Amino acid sequence: MHHCLEIDEILAVIVDYAYESRPTYDAAEGISVQRTQLRGFDKATVLALALTCRSFTDAALNRLWHSQKGIDRVLRTLPADAWSEKRADVHITRPLSIADWGRFDYYAGKVRVLEFQSSRIHNRPPENSYEPSPVQGFHYLFTGRKIPLLFSQLRHFTWSGIGNTGLAPLFVGQQLELLNLTLSVLQRAHQAYVSPPDDLKFALGILPRLQCFFIHNQMIRTPVEPCSAWDIFGSCSNLRVVRVDLKLSTNDLVRIALMPSLVEFHFVANSNDDLAPLLMIRDQPLFPSLRTIALGQSRNRCGADISSCAALLEKMNPGVLQDISLEVVGTSSSAMRSKLLSSLRMHRSTLRKLRLVGLRTNPAPIQLLREQDVFEDSELAPLLSFTGLTHLWLSFICRYDLGDSIVHRMADSWPALQSLKIGVTLGWDQRSRVTTYGLARLIKTCPQMRELALPIDISRNCLDPERDELPQSHHITAIDLMDSAIVTEDEGALDTTARCFAALLPELTCIKSTRPLWQLPRLKGPDSSDTAQACWTAIRNKIVMLCPDREYVVSKHDNMCPIPRGLATCMVSRLRS
Repeated sequence: MHHCLEIDEILAVIVDYAYESRPTYDAAEGISVQRTQLRGFDKATVLALALTCRSFTDAALNRLWHSQKGIDRVLRTLPADAWSEKRADVHITRPLSIADWGRFDYYAGKVRVLEFQSSRIHNRPPENSYEPSPVQGFHYLFTGRKIPLLFSQLRHFTWSGIGNTGLAPLFVGQQLELLNLTLSVLQRAHQAYVSPPDDLKFALGILPRLQCFFIHNQMIRTPVEPCSAWDIFGSCSNLRVVRVDLKLSTNDLVRIALMPSLVEFHFVANSNDDLAPLLMIRDQPLFPSLRTIALGQSRNRCGADISSCAALLEKMNPGVLQDISLEVVGTSSSAMRSKLLSSLRMHRSTLRKLRLVGLRTNPAPIQLLREQDVFEDSELAPLLSFTGLTHLWLSFICRYDLGDSIVHRMADSWPALQSLKIGVTLGWDQRSRVTTYGLARLIKTCPQMRELALPIDISRNCLDPERDELPQSHHITAIDLMDSAIVTEDEGALDTTARCFAALLPELTCIKSTRPLWQLPRLKGPDSSDTAQACWTAIRNKIVMLCPDREYVVSKHDNMCPIPRGLATCMVSRLRS
């Protein structure tokens, strides 16, 4: 055996390559090629490596046991008389001996990532007790060893249904780096929690190395947000990523905001009052090392408004933030949005991703709210100095009145742009002033563009695909045209639009659109003809007709009909010839 195979790191690389790749047949080449797969990992090859020689055994088994869902597979490595299977659940039938524990620890020590669902464990403790019940034999796992921790090398742990099962000592230890918890504790409607579940208290009391913490709420009939009365971050001083979808206590929120290690924070707010404790901090900047912040609304469709979010951004440490995602509630106006966008200026040197979404809380009809508010070209001006922007998603509850001129300025200002979505939630509610000329400018100036959601007025086509030298994007495979204006009788406009899309987007596989209600009345019956559907179906059919080598049938009622990959590429070659 070559001496290089005595190095553990080299063995691990070989095993990982075998695990993450598998031969696939390439029809175009007519041969089998090796391709990295995101799914369908090749466990059979890794198992073969484990059986090849002793040098590969440990490295291959480490890969095979690296990630587990539940502990049943590890329990099945015990002697046959130590466990039984009932309704697909493993039950421990007797106390484990020293030899049993040695065998268990050999495999359990290779597990680095574990998912555990307590809802599948019939291990509910007696009322007012935090001791594991003997129903499934899990009480045997607490005997015969000094420390009940089962997975000494576990780094990432996901626990669904955390409550008062008494099982936390089996899984949670000081070595954990990522903890993902889902609360699902049954609670009567007239009660409120005064302290967290016992499993949660134990888990968060001994985690000095924890870097990532996620907690989600699936409480049943919960009248109040449970974490608002808890202080759960007392021992977690080195956190880098925190994601919670329930209200935090004031102490926890302030403690997180001042953590020097935190780089990513996702949280929710019920109202402006939830952000008030952060806005009252005067002597130091908030989130000194934060790169990603995501503020969402609670499940009750309530949250913070634009003014509070702008105030929060102004208090954050400048020159660090890279990714901002805010869901704001309440009515907006041009002045309020301009204030919010202006509050981002201190982050313009580092900001890469921006997502701002408005959510409706006003009982007034959406149409009335939108008629009173228009998003115009000038509102985007504060963002044009963000030269490193790669992702922009703006979706406020208003009308949009944007044209080619601002699209050109956006393209020139953000050459690294990869994703652009404006007004995607409800559409623009009026005729877009963006044409295929603006689309071509985006494609030419932003060569890395991959996602695009933008209404385009196809009735005013400014391009001639047969004479103009058009840029191409090989990254965009789908485009969302939302409530773009349609044409019903102009066959030339339909033909030109089809040729433009095929020339500009040779890898296009999907055109998505919605009915332009500002242009067409609503359908009043199941037999009513959908003029918008007919328009986009005609455009897709024209793309297909220009490449007769491929047969393609468009579904009459499918408004997101895909174009086979490579079909547009074939059409472009025919156009140029």
